[in-house]
Amino acid sequence: MEGKLAQLLPVISVIVIVLRAVDARVPAVFIFGDSTADVGNNNFLPVSRAKANFPPYGIDFVQGRATGRFSNGLNSADYLAKMMGFKKSPPPFLSLTSNTLLKHARRGINFASGGSGILETTGRRYVQVISMAKQVQYFETVRANLTAHMGTTATEKLLEKSIFLISTGSNDIFDYFTPNGSVNRPPMTAFLSTLSITYKGHLRMDKYENRARLLDPISVMCCDLSDLRPAQDNVQEYEDDIEGDGSDGEDIDEDDRTEEEDNMETDESIDNDLNN
Repeated sequence: MEGKLAQLLPVISVIVIVLRAVDARVPAVFIFGDSTADVGNNNFLPVSRAKANFPPYGIDFVQGRATGRFSNGLNSADYLAKMMGFKKSPPPFLSLTSNTLLKHARRGINFASGGSGILETTGRRYVQVISMAKQVQYFETVRANLTAHMGTTATEKLLEKSIFLISTGSNDIFDYFTPNGSVNRPPMTAFLSTLSITYKGHLRMDKYENRARLLDPISVMCCDLSDLRPAQDNVQEYEDDIEGDGSDGEDIDEDDRTEEEDNMETDESIDNDLNN
């Protein structure tokens, strides 16, 4: 286990370095994936069994409130937004309305869904999740709205400068090895090949390669929150900015990006969060 963690640490380090080195003028962050990045989309899936809107999830938020994040507090999507210099984490797509979609699309949206994976069949045991294919479809809806309002050229420039975070794949592996899995499961090599081909299809490499900036870290297992105890309150300052970012937030403009001093404070708070 220690060997595997040692192999993973350089990957995490590289991701952090990339985030800190990326151009501060990133206009938007679009997030896809599973429970490692879901900020509440599954709250809007009525029959889904993959929910995190109950204790002990969210125990490090003020009043221990569960927000739909599969975490005790902030998750990877929130930290990415903070490291990019944004005051607000991209809101869950399903929380948006026709009146708020375009406003938030200019700064980014989160499409991630707990329990989902690369394959369309992944997550069926949860009854209802947003598959990666559906997440991409939702993004195309956002893209169409931006194009209708801003025009094709302006939309393409916006997306080319944006960051796309993809955190997925672990649920596909879990489903493959589940004891209740199909006895007719393919050989591992064939399974991994299918994952790779399907993943590239979602990315539409012929369309986005060398244009949009992609960050696709390893999707890691979520921790078991049953034994966690409330930690030092490290998210209170950020909570108001990420709560219900969908329907009634303020208009987003250039002032929603932090200045250089704010970025320094953000870096310090993130370091403190990670060290606690």
